[in-house]
Amino acid sequence: MDILCETKTQDAVFCKITITVLFRVMAEHCYEAHYRLLDPISLIQSSVMDILRTTVAKTLTLDTLFGMTHHLTNTIKNTIDPLLFHYGYQVMDVMITNIRPDDHVLMAWTDIHVAKRIRQVCHVSMLCTIAFHRISIGFILFFAFIRLFDFLHVNNPNKSLIYKAEADKIQKLKAAEAHAEELYLSGVGVALQRKALAQGVKSSILTHSHTSNSLSNHSIREDMISLEDRDVMDVLLMTQYYDMLETISTSSSSTLRKEEQQQKQQQALFLPSSPSTVITLRNQLTNFAPCKIPDLLSSF
Repeated sequence: MDILCETKTQDAVFCKITITVLFRVMAEHCYEAHYRLLDPISLIQSSVMDILRTTVAKTLTLDTLFGMTHHLTNTIKNTIDPLLFHYGYQVMDVMITNIRPDDHVLMAWTDIHVAKRIRQVCHVSMLCTIAFHRISIGFILFFAFIRLFDFLHVNNPNKSLIYKAEADKIQKLKAAEAHAEELYLSGVGVALQRKALAQGVKSSILTHSHTSNSLSNHSIREDMISLEDRDVMDVLLMTQYYDMLETISTSSSSTLRKEEQQQKQQQALFLPSSPSTVITLRNQLTNFAPCKIPDLLSSF
């Protein structure tokens, strides 16, 4: 048997509840069922509606009504079963098959729950956005602090002066090492050049004197050898003197800076360039150290 009952919940919401009641006549109480109760359906319907209206209106809201259906059916069964047993009927089961609020209430209830869910989603989204912005601000502050630390570390006056002094020190040391190596290699080159030139001049003069003269007198040969030494000395002095003149004329334009060149242009240097100058230099060297020139030439 289906019973449709319209009732109000504790929160003043009207709804329609459909209840199905299964009952039967007990075999041993057929007489009571037939003669004592004329309309059992009306009795069951009235009892069920009375129990629903008192229980739902006092204790259950619309939200709890959907979750307390099992408790409500047990209450109805335990209440009407002793009543019908007196008339020869037995209640087999009671079931709530449908709960339907008013259409306006149903739409409003749906909107409330939709708004509630939207609010929860917005709240979670807002929390995520705030957390993201906080993390972004934290990263920005962290990198800004690192840049500020690097800026202060680099622009520290003491640090910059130390780094500049160390750089100047390294440059000067490297320049001094390069200049010393340059002077050493230049000296070695000049020494080898002079040695080769002296040996070449001496060997050419000796060869020419041996081929052109066949004298065997020992005294005359000693005069020739001394003459050859003077010739070698004259050739060496002349070569070195003209090399010196060439070096003076070309080194000023290549090694001096612009300011030094401007000062140098205002000055003039006059040097003799005639071959007689070499003879004068040789006589001065001979008078200064006459006994050391043959030893110097014999060392080549």
